[in-house]
Amino acid sequence: MKRWRGWKAFAGYRDHIGKMMDAGLDLEAGTVGERKDQFVFGQICLLAFALLLGLAILIGSLIMAAGKPGDIHLTRNSFGEGDREVPLILSQDGKDQEYMLHIGEQEISDKEKDRILTAFFADLAAVMAGDNPSLNDVSLDLRFPASIKGYPFSISYQPEDIDLVGTDGSLGPDTRALAPGDSRKTRIVVKVVYEDLARTHTYTLLLKARTAPERTGLEKVQNELEAREADSRENEDLVLPAYLEGARVKLADGGFPFPGLAFLLLVTIVLIVFRHISLKEKVRSSQEEAESDFPLIVHLFALLMGAGLSFSSSLVRINHYYRSGRLMTGQRKAFNRLVLLEDRLRDGVGVQEALKNWASSFSFPGYRRLALILSQCLSKGQREAVSMMEKEEEQAFRETIERARSRGEQARTRLLFPMIVLLAATMILIMFPAMAAFYQ
Repeated sequence: MKRWRGWKAFAGYRDHIGKMMDAGLDLEAGTVGERKDQFVFGQICLLAFALLLGLAILIGSLIMAAGKPGDIHLTRNSFGEGDREVPLILSQDGKDQEYMLHIGEQEISDKEKDRILTAFFADLAAVMAGDNPSLNDVSLDLRFPASIKGYPFSISYQPEDIDLVGTDGSLGPDTRALAPGDSRKTRIVVKVVYEDLARTHTYTLLLKARTAPERTGLEKVQNELEAREADSRENEDLVLPAYLEGARVKLADGGFPFPGLAFLLLVTIVLIVFRHISLKEKVRSSQEEAESDFPLIVHLFALLMGAGLSFSSSLVRINHYYRSGRLMTGQRKAFNRLVLLEDRLRDGVGVQEALKNWASSFSFPGYRRLALILSQCLSKGQREAVSMMEKEEEQAFRETIERARSRGEQARTRLLFPMIVLLAATMILIMFPAMAAFYQ
């Protein structure tokens, strides 16, 4: 029975992931399969989610298209958001013409306008109070904002007596001259305008002598918010002021504004690709680390075996130096593989087989040459093997220097792109004023 080609492709991808992990990650042989299956299962889950989400979008689009074919559904801006224009294309007798349709904002009833204005004037009173407890207990400067977030109105203020309260909200000289315990009343006329809607509202203020600002905790703000929520349960919307009792009120998390389910699908697909790319980058980094550690490993084997130690004793000594931190700090893939090689030899695995498996775990060919030299030392003697390792050490250091030079040249080449971008931006900044003056 022939296998489905898609299954062969999936099995090939699974094997490819396993080879990448085995060659580039510091994992024992027993854990490579587990990590491989976990990674592939995560990729399958993301792909299944993307497919299901795309299917849901397709079905929803078909249902909407089957409901009223040809109809165009537009949404007006809510009150206060202003008018907008929508580009349309009109076709007749094979001719197309562009047309901008002006769509006015949604009109609301007078009762709804009164409700919005009532909420607005209540919120404005809280904002105007500023650091004062309320407008009935004013001893500090007021705030006179030109507008309030969430409302479309432009605001103007007319104090009754500028010697008590100035046009900018600051307390006048008569208020600052009040003695402790004295108070004065004054009024402020506020006019709000939005298109053809204009209303006025009068606030009565009770001014008191300036005292040191009393520090109020956030519990008072919380109680006020709960009271506003309870009083407005009959309304569909709950409007909270931006400033309340001298504290700033804002949402903890406004959420990420997804424009549609299609964007979710795109994010899922990008995440699948990103996980694969991140794995490849981790493998590449691990392989570069193994290449950089190779000259040191060859040097240590040549030094210890040249001093008369056997291969097994040299391996144990190198691993002891690595574990104790005398060679370097942190975990290194190549040296962790040497520790695994020592454990396999201690478990009774043959030297030839253990060295072959150890060398095959690296993509860098230098480790295979080193494994061959170490295998030959058992038959040809250590002296000849040490001589060969010394030559390999010299070649490894030359290759390391050459790789460093090549990476330096690549880094300089990559830096050319931002330099070109900066040069283009500088030329635009210089030439734009000159061109603008020329055409004027």
